[in-house]
Amino acid sequence: MKQRDKTILLVVLILCSVAGRAQTPPSLKEQLEAQYKPAKLRGVIVEEPGTVLVIKKGGIYASPPKSGAMCPARYEDGNLKGPSGLCLAMVKGGDYLSIGAKVYIRKIDVNPGKDRVQFFIIECDSCNGQSRQSSYKADVSFNFPKGSLQSMSPSQVEDVIANVLAFEEGTEPPKEAPGPPVPPISPPGEVLTNADVLKMVKAKLGDDLIISKIKSSGCNFDISVDGMVGLKTEGASDAVIQAMQQCQAQNQ
Repeated sequence: MKQRDKTILLVVLILCSVAGRAQTPPSLKEQLEAQYKPAKLRGVIVEEPGTVLVIKKGGIYASPPKSGAMCPARYEDGNLKGPSGLCLAMVKGGDYLSIGAKVYIRKIDVNPGKDRVQFFIIECDSCNGQSRQSSYKADVSFNFPKGSLQSMSPSQVEDVIANVLAFEEGTEPPKEAPGPPVPPISPPGEVLTNADVLKMVKAKLGDDLIISKIKSSGCNFDISVDGMVGLKTEGASDAVIQAMQQCQAQNQ
């Protein structure tokens, strides 16, 4: 093969490789990192700030900067569970992050096989008005119902994360390109009824996931007094019932 032909073949292979990569849709991890920009760190020194998040729930235990051990907090079924006493005993000098404290993201890890998204965070000292560096670090694990993460959109995952780690006021990036409001469209076969909601409630899915499903579906709910009493009796929360009312109002 002549050198010219080899060069042409090499160019074609490169172009095919680039085209193949261009057609690959971004992963959930990549899409989350586009919304939640991790800070660039040198050890625990923040060299380039990232997205600032605000702690919304208590129970996140942070380790001191030099500690190699972490005590993850776990958010599941609408509840944030702090670490066990055994882990706390192993991590010396740690402390709980207070509600309202501001943090940077060190790293985001997505494990679809385990239906888990992990946020590794570090204190934003300057945001919290601290003159001395503390840089305590923590790990928050968001656990989703088995088999659900792969079918969830990034915005649905972000809605769950926002219950624990919310964007600093006025800094939340748009989730969709701006445009004229679009009326809700009920996807074929996705018109929920009271029975569908109760099925999710009895399966012990978290309120966040049930409400996200209601918001992304059409609905034909019975929200009469008797209907709501029946829902409450069967275990539906006030937040879920309110989401059903809002969905029904939009579809009337």
